[in-house]
This record gives sequence, structure tokens and C-alpha cells, in this order.
Amino acid sequence: MPIHQWATNRIEVNCTHFEWRIENFSRQPQSPGVAVNSPIFYSDESNGTQWALKLYCNGEVPDNANHIVIIIGLLTSPHKEVEFTSEISAINPTNGTKLCSFKNTGTLSVNEWCCITKDFLPRKAVLEQNENYLCNDTVTIHFELEIYNDFTVSRSINPLETELMPLVEEYALPKELMTLLNNSDFADVTFIVDKQRIRAHKPILIARNLVFKAMFENESMLESQTGEVEIKDLSSAVLKEMLLYMYTDEIEDRSVAMELLAAAQKYQMEGLKAKCSVIIMEDLKPENAAHSLYFANLYGPPGLREYIIDFVKGHEFEVQQSKGFKELEINHPELLLEIYKKNVMKRRKSRMEVEPEEP
Repeated sequence: MPIHQWATNRIEVNCTHFEWRIENFSRQPQSPGVAVNSPIFYSDESNGTQWALKLYCNGEVPDNANHIVIIIGLLTSPHKEVEFTSEISAINPTNGTKLCSFKNTGTLSVNEWCCITKDFLPRKAVLEQNENYLCNDTVTIHFELEIYNDFTVSRSINPLETELMPLVEEYALPKELMTLLNNSDFADVTFIVDKQRIRAHKPILIARNLVFKAMFENESMLESQTGEVEIKDLSSAVLKEMLLYMYTDEIEDRSVAMELLAAAQKYQMEGLKAKCSVIIMEDLKPENAAHSLYFANLYGPPGLREYIIDFVKGHEFEVQQSKGFKELEINHPELLLEIYKKNVMKRRKSRMEVEPEEP
């Protein structure tokens, strides 16, 4: 079989994280068009690619006056142009949560600058909501930069390799196990939920879950005798996702992550609980924060509730407009009281830090 020469164009992605702390923020230049310069940072020290940021406390031009504006500049690079994607965030100085973020994609030449946030934050909001944005009159900016470098890789490839690789992927274990799910072939247990019958396999359930292991190993239990398990406290959508996780370690429907978190708690599935918690944090937004807080309080691992509470404190106005917040007010006011108490303690601590001691 002949051997052919193949060339592949690839894109290499380099990621850089840069944290910029701007001290004495209230005393920085407040005139429009006057900037504060960041320290120089590298995206690739090996080739000397250097970047810098400029922050305008009161706008770069009249159109964005009264707003904080940030621009980025490429100072040095061996490349004629550099393509990048950036995300810039204001960070809560107390707990490290992101208060607001802007993403931007662009291409820069050396000594060229471009705006990555036309109106990053209203300057008034930073000064008035100082418990969220300021700590000892310091603003913390987190900057993530992804650089894309094109390069070509050439190597000799046997055509047989090209022919076989799709088969390797097609018959990977998770895909093979997924074909078993709800397949009557060799299935020996049936879940009954929402008038549906979902077929599954005891060996997989026993290997993946201690609750099912105890259920099916105990011959005196009805489920062990009949091979049928009636589920009354989960929807069919949640049960299917839970079984999918047992078979493949995957979750397809992220919209049921909160209900799935409750199921993971009941069935003692720490791995599933962790996966759901990550999804909840990734998908957290003002519209679902109150609902997420309710589930985290009842079923979440340590830290998830505090993470969501910190998010709520940073987005109070938006969260209060949500349907979930109004339900929380009626059914679980103790959670809102906890948020209020933490806000009061935080403001009190902030005042103690800035007030001078009496002689």
C-alpha cells in the first residue's frame, strides 16, 4: 500500500491571564481622554510578544464619557499581525467573583491599539457600589487573552490510518454503552416513570451506584424480585439524564441540571453532583440565580450556595426582577435574610477598613 504525504494547517492557541489592580482609583485622572497605563505583560515570553492596557476612568471620547473604557495595544511581536480573543472582567475584591465581563475579537499590528470595552462600567456605579467593586480604593481587573497562531504540519500518513480512525471513534466505549441504554437486548431492569418504561442493565447500575447496588443485591426487595423500579419523585427527563450519566459520564440536557442535582443527592452520586454544580455555576445568570440558590441550599455541595449568594449580591437589581426571586421571597425568606446579613456585615467591614483610627 503506497504512503502519501499529507499537510495539515493547524491553529495553535496560547492563553494568557493578567490581573491588574488599580490603586487609589478615586484619585486617578478623571478628565475624558486621560488614561491609566497598565504594566506590560506577555502572551509568549519565548518570542517577546508584549501587550498593555489603558484604562480611561471617565471615557476615551465624549461619546462614552462617564464610563470606564479599556483599550489594548500590541507593543512588540515577531508577527506582522496577531489575531486574538479577549475577555475582560471586573472582579469582586472580596470573593473573586466576576461582576461584569466583555468579550472581544480582533487583529492588531505592532504599536496599534483598539477598544475592547466601549463602555465597560458606569464610573458612578463603581464609586457608589464600592463594596462590590472597590477594596481600599482599589479596582481589580482580570484579563484573559487567547492568541491564534497558524502553522502547517506535514507528515507521511498511510491511507489505512485514515480509513481506520473513524472506526476507532465510532466504537469508543461511551458510544457503545449509549446504544445499550433503553435497549431491550439483555436489559434486566425496567424503570417506570411518568407512565413510561425505560429499560436498563443491572450490572451497570450496580457498578455505578451504591443505592442501586443495595437494591438489587437484596433479594427480599420487591425491585430485586420483579426487575421493575417505580420512580415517583423524578421526571422522565431527569431520570434519563441520570441514567445517561451512569452509562457515559455525560449530561446532554443542561436545562435540568438543578433537578438533576437533587437526584444526585438522593441517589448518593457525588460525581454527578459535582458535574451538575459546575453546570449551574457556568450557566448562572440573574434570571435563574434565585432558583439556583434554592436548589444549592437544599442539595448542593459545600461552597455552591455561597458562590451563588455572592453572585446575587453583585447583581441585586437584576436578580430582584426575576420570577424566581419573588418565589424565594414568599417560600424561603430565610435565604434572603442571610444575603441581607452578609451585605450588612460586608459594608460594616468595608467602613472599618477605610475609616481612620482616632488618635
